[in-house]
Amino acid sequence: MFFIYTLFIRVYYCIIFFGSFFNKKAKYWIEGRKNQIEKITPTIKQWSENKIIWIHAASYGEFEMSRPLIESLVTKNDQLRFVISFYSPSGYNNIHLDPNLFLKIYLPLDIKSHYIPLLKLINPKTIIFIKYEFWFNFLRILNKMEIPYCYTSLHLRKNSYLFNPLFRSFKSLLQNAKYIFCHSTLSQNILDENGFKNLKLLGDSRVRQAVENKEKNVGHLSWKVKRPVIVFGSMTDKEWPFIKKLINNEVNFNFIIAPHDVTIEIKNKFDAINEEVSYYSEGGEGNQRILIVDTYGDLRYLYRFGDIAYVGAGFEKGPHNLIEPLVYKIPIVCGPNIRKFPMAVKLKEERILKVLSNKSDILGIPELLVKINKAQYHLKVDNFFENESNNLDEFSDLILNLL
Repeated sequence: MFFIYTLFIRVYYCIIFFGSFFNKKAKYWIEGRKNQIEKITPTIKQWSENKIIWIHAASYGEFEMSRPLIESLVTKNDQLRFVISFYSPSGYNNIHLDPNLFLKIYLPLDIKSHYIPLLKLINPKTIIFIKYEFWFNFLRILNKMEIPYCYTSLHLRKNSYLFNPLFRSFKSLLQNAKYIFCHSTLSQNILDENGFKNLKLLGDSRVRQAVENKEKNVGHLSWKVKRPVIVFGSMTDKEWPFIKKLINNEVNFNFIIAPHDVTIEIKNKFDAINEEVSYYSEGGEGNQRILIVDTYGDLRYLYRFGDIAYVGAGFEKGPHNLIEPLVYKIPIVCGPNIRKFPMAVKLKEERILKVLSNKSDILGIPELLVKINKAQYHLKVDNFFENESNNLDEFSDLILNLL
């Protein structure tokens, strides 16, 4: 099984390599992984007296989930240093970290020989994987080198391929994790029923992060008082035609639009709107009723100006972060593909999240805003946050004991 897996990884690399001649993201993926040892050696040498924790996040969103975890560790030991690895350029290129505490790298291709020199140089005391980062050759090397590793926010569905006997060798690598920190009792129970030990209920770290985001002062938008505001967060290209139609039809609303992919071609997309727009990177000033968020990391603060939020990608892989807008007690809406997202399922069951069936239902978002009883909705949201606890003290104590 590992032979087939490794063969797949090599074929995958070839596809990305050839794609790098035509695709900017693929080019970043290839170029960013070149000569990493040489690039990071000076910093690692400066940290020779510090204990290093390696945290791996696939992309930007996963790293944001790790921030409260990192803060809980640093609070108890400010001599720790962190190597943060990313799989995708969207994380590596758009996360800005304190160089005294953090070092960014790309996760190497999942081939054994790519990891050994990196691990020998960094000498991490433990490695923390955020969510579904299953790099099985990496895990094999960690087992062989006796480097403890943990998973946070891991949720496997009952029909996960890892529970198939055919993949028991992969499953055993996850079972060898020192700790698996679950964000819900549902996740914990599924793993427990399938032979996983060392399970700890952590809660969803995004909740604490969202609450902290709410406290940050980001100024104001001058047009907020004039009309109600609809926020489209992490919008995808497939959702755009319906959002565009809504904007052109609804002249009595203001809009904040944050595309999931921020590219240099972003302005071409919004030429189809029948009026001028303002861009957040340019100050977002002016009387335009449409603000385009063409930066990374700012959407989470701008939700506070909304009266209702549509969170994108729910008609594709699944909705992005629903907690970020919810912390401001505004109604949240997304597409139907929530089955793999326990938090979204929970919010729907508690009648906090409105799930649309068709993309054309996006046109009905203004009507949803009118129908909502704000007092009842705010009470539901308050109850939700009151019941969502984060056991960060236990997390940090357990991790520090591994060092």
